[in-house]
Amino acid sequence: MDLAKLNDWLQLAAAIGVLFGLLLVAMEIRQANEIANAEATADIFEGWELQSRVEMESDIKSIFERSFRSPEDLTTDEILRLDSWLTSIIMLYSRKAVLYFRFDYTVDPGDEDWADLAYYFDSPFTRAWYKHSRPWIAAEPKLVEIIDNLIETTPARDKMRVLEIIESELAPENIPVEGEAAQ
Repeated sequence: MDLAKLNDWLQLAAAIGVLFGLLLVAMEIRQANEIANAEATADIFEGWELQSRVEMESDIKSIFERSFRSPEDLTTDEILRLDSWLTSIIMLYSRKAVLYFRFDYTVDPGDEDWADLAYYFDSPFTRAWYKHSRPWIAAEPKLVEIIDNLIETTPARDKMRVLEIIESELAPENIPVEGEAAQ
């Protein structure tokens, strides 16, 4: 075997080695992305768990409910607490949006992944809060697009009417006594 043929074989072996190295790098990148996505997803779930604990262990839900009934009666402290709570919710959705849009998904605002966001923007108070806070939320334009669409297409429900209906249904006179036929 002459020197030229040996050189050709060595170049072929080097090229195969480079291809093999590139495949390994591609696999490492894919694995790193999968790990990052898993960590981001875990972070989002941890955030929702913390958010749920805050809602259960504090009176923020009652303050939120009062923002439907009589927002003008909220104290400065309650308004600031609602601001912090709504900001934390937006931050959670922002993290979710970053992860979601990394894959360039299109979003149907009726999709269950985003429809629950409408709950938070269902009162004049939170809509006013959003209008005031929108400039800093605009750092994630697709999230702003979703919220704008939800506000535009989801009319504010009359929570007080819903509460009245539930309270009237649960009134003792409306609960059938055992053994009586329901009318």
